[in-house]
Amino acid sequence: MSMLPSAKIWFAAVVISLGAWFPVIYQMPAVASVASMLGGVVLAAVVLERERPFRKWASAQDREWVKEGARPARALIIGAGAVGRELARSLEARGNYQVAGFIDDELDPGEQGEWSVLGGRDATADIVRQYRIDEVFLAYAPSWQQRLVEDLIQRHPEVCVRVVPSPYEALMRFDRIESLGDVVLVRLTDEFSRPWDPCKRMADFTAALVGGLVLSPLMLLFAVLIRASSKGPVIYRQERIGYLGRPFTVYKFRTMVQDAEAACGPVLSPGDHDERLTPIGRFLKKTRMDELPQLWNVLRGEMSVVGPRPERPFFVRQFEQMRPLYVKRHQVRPGITGLAQVCGGYHTDARDKLRFDLIYVSQRSLWLDLWILLKTAAVVTRPDNG
Repeated sequence: MSMLPSAKIWFAAVVISLGAWFPVIYQMPAVASVASMLGGVVLAAVVLERERPFRKWASAQDREWVKEGARPARALIIGAGAVGRELARSLEARGNYQVAGFIDDELDPGEQGEWSVLGGRDATADIVRQYRIDEVFLAYAPSWQQRLVEDLIQRHPEVCVRVVPSPYEALMRFDRIESLGDVVLVRLTDEFSRPWDPCKRMADFTAALVGGLVLSPLMLLFAVLIRASSKGPVIYRQERIGYLGRPFTVYKFRTMVQDAEAACGPVLSPGDHDERLTPIGRFLKKTRMDELPQLWNVLRGEMSVVGPRPERPFFVRQFEQMRPLYVKRHQVRPGITGLAQVCGGYHTDARDKLRFDLIYVSQRSLWLDLWILLKTAAVVTRPDNG
C-alpha cells in the first residue's frame, strides 16, 4: 500500500492544528478566528480530496466483501458480445468471480459457448434475484447516438457536439475508472464515503454557526415583516426526506398565506409567481432567503449547506416510481442550495432536476460546492438573472 493517503491525513491534521493556533497567537477577533479555522478545514479538505484518477482493479485484500474462505462473487454481464466475453474471461481468471452468465436481447437463452445467455433485459431483475448476483457489469454495446457522435467527430471535427446525459451517465465519475485486463470499467454504485466528508461536515457546522450569527439581524427583520404583513406563524415547519431516506423537519420562513394547501392538497410551488405568496413572501421566495432558517437544520446535522434539495414524502414516493434512480439523491445530506437550484429553477421539472442532482452526487467535491455557493450568491443578489 502507498504511504500517500497517510501523508495526506497527517498534512491535513497539521493544517487544522495551525488554523486553530493562528488566531490565538495573534489575538484575532472571534469572527476572524472562526474564519481562520474554517480556512484550515477547507485546505485540509482540498488535500484529502485529491485522488489518483486511474487505478488497477482492486486486489482481493483491498475489497471489503472478500473474506478468508468466502465464496467468489457471482457476476452477471449485460451483453454477450466480444467485449462481454473478454470481460467474463478476465473476471474468472482472477479467481474472485464466478460468471453466472449473460443478459442479451439479441440471442436466445441457452448455452452460448462457455457461458449461458440467461435471458433478455426485461428479466434482469428476476435473474439477479434467482442467481444471487453480487455484481452486474454492463459491457459496451454502441448505440445509434454513439455511432452518430463518432461519425460527426470524424467527418466534422470543427463542430462542437454536446450531449444531454442520461441518468446513469450522470452517475459516471472518471476517478472511479478501473482496468480489468484489457477492459476498462467505470464503477457507478457501491460508493464509499469520501475522505473529506468529515471535513465538509465541520465546514458546514462552522458556516451555519457563523452565518446564523452574522445574518441574525436580517432574519429578525424578516420575522417582523412576515408577522406584520399576514396572519400565521413566522417559521413554517414541514416534513422532508433527508440523508439515507430518513424523514426530518425542515424550517423555512413562511412565504404563503396560512393553510395555503388546505383546499388543493400537496402541490409543487411554481416559484415567485405563485398566487398564494404574501408580498414579503414573494421577495423571500425570489431571493431564496426563505431558506435561511435551515441553518438550524445544518447545525443539527440533518442538512448540508450544499446538496440536493430535500423533498416531501408525498412527492418522493411519486418521483421514485417514475425515476428509480431518484433514491440516489439520498446518499448525501440535502442542502440549503444545490446544483439544480443554481442551474435550473422552480419551473424545471423533476426529471431534469434529477439529472443535476445525480451529477452532484457523483461529482461532488469542494470545488463544486464553492462554485455552487458563488452561483447562489449571484441568484440572491441578482434574482432576475438566477
